[in-house]
Amino acid sequence: MGLRTKSLVLVVLITMVIINGRKAWILIPPKVTVSITNIADQDLTLHCKSKTEDLGVHTIKLNESYEFKFKPAPFLDITLYFCGFRWSSERKGGKAWILIPPEVTVSITNIIDRDLTLHCKSKTEDLGVHTIKLNESYEFKFKPAPVLDITLYFCGFRWSFESETTLHRFDIYEERRDQWCTKCSWQLMPAGPCLNAGPGKIKCYDWK
Repeated sequence: MGLRTKSLVLVVLITMVIINGRKAWILIPPKVTVSITNIADQDLTLHCKSKTEDLGVHTIKLNESYEFKFKPAPFLDITLYFCGFRWSSERKGGKAWILIPPEVTVSITNIIDRDLTLHCKSKTEDLGVHTIKLNESYEFKFKPAPVLDITLYFCGFRWSFESETTLHRFDIYEERRDQWCTKCSWQLMPAGPCLNAGPGKIKCYDWK
């Protein structure tokens, strides 16, 4: 009688998991297939991995697909695969790195014709206060956050003109905007900062 009772309880528990739980399996999860199709209109290079498995680097052409299969961890929802993607046209949004971002250099040149005092920082790093003269430059280096486009450095700029002090602020590196550049060269003008966006290309912004 005791054995029958235990068997009945086990059957009830399994049924409840199947009906009320999110998973449709017990103990042995089914195999999962992940398919990635390239519709970027250019060759796409990708590199996917999990905590325990590196799937290597693969390149797929327009409308081609890459797929991989795995079995999720049983019970716990802890399976994670993450990928880096690269395509040739960096200025159209493609990252120039896979998984491990390169070091970025931000250079700020003063062309305001006054001594310029600047103070740059990120959420976790304070770069201190620096003063640069006309045509002098200040630069700093860092590594962006991998995968997520969340790296942000913001600066305050101050200069004096006829006994009046002007203070302006600007996000000098915003990863979603600037991810294409590893050498970000800025020129500061009274009207706003201008970024060297390539040979013969200058992109200017308003102060914030």
